[in-house]
Amino acid sequence: MGDKEEAKVDLKYSMAGFTLPDPETIYASPFHGWVIYRENEAKAMILIEKNAPNVPVLKVLAYYRYGPHYKKVSGDPYFDTFIFREYVEGDRLKKSWGKYDEKTKRRVADQLKTHLRDLRQIPGGSYIGSIDHGPLKI
Repeated sequence: MGDKEEAKVDLKYSMAGFTLPDPETIYASPFHGWVIYRENEAKAMILIEKNAPNVPVLKVLAYYRYGPHYKKVSGDPYFDTFIFREYVEGDRLKKSWGKYDEKTKRRVADQLKTHLRDLRQIPGGSYIGSIDHGPLKI
């Protein structure tokens, strides 16, 4: 096996003025598991923000890939993707649903119906697959 490439940051998107955290700082943080995602998740959130502005979605501040890292057994390279997004205080709907009266549940259901309608209006035709039409990554 030849020389292995040293890990580096590959910035994919950043809002003006956002200061990128260093990957090693993230790995050392007790919260690092919360920010490693698939790149297509960031792309989907940005697409929704731009094309369906009435659908609430967390604002992506930046995302980047960091690597390559190498698997211990096979030596195959892989990359971590870090997404930095806004934080919204509150409970998940799953936790709150049982506390709502029927009128509130109907209002929430109507809001979700409207959001789904708005999402269906995003241009893209009948294509089903990766947000950037790239290969499926599991």
